[in-house]
Amino acid sequence: MRSNCLKIVLVLVAAVATPVTTADAVLEGRFEVAFSSAFSGDSVAGSWRIAEQGDSLYVELGDDFAAKKAPDLKLFLSPVVASQINGKNAVAGSLRIGLIDSHKGAQRYAIPKQTNLDTLKTLVLHCEEYSKLWGTAPLR
Repeated sequence: MRSNCLKIVLVLVAAVATPVTTADAVLEGRFEVAFSSAFSGDSVAGSWRIAEQGDSLYVELGDDFAAKKAPDLKLFLSPVVASQINGKNAVAGSLRIGLIDSHKGAQRYAIPKQTNLDTLKTLVLHCEEYSKLWGTAPLR
């Protein structure tokens, strides 16, 4: 009897300890800081991933995401490589994902349906109002 109880407890612990994810990572990485004389330090840091759930894609910012505040800070997916993006061209030809909800912590944003990730090269965090690049992240 005691042996059976121990087996049941171990099965329950294993079931509780195993994380259940509802979205699978397609791509993931970390932000690279955009160096600018406008900042005294890093403007963005943290992890991100593009996740697939059902037939939808999402940009997910990690728990460690942190960005300096800006009045109009938005996420974009760009067809331009990260090293060639600056404040003036950051949104040219880019797909706008959305205005960020918070300057810290985990967040999730839907990517428009029918988006072809193969044509996109960089995740961009950009203050559109002042044309200031906060940071980039190569998708691959």
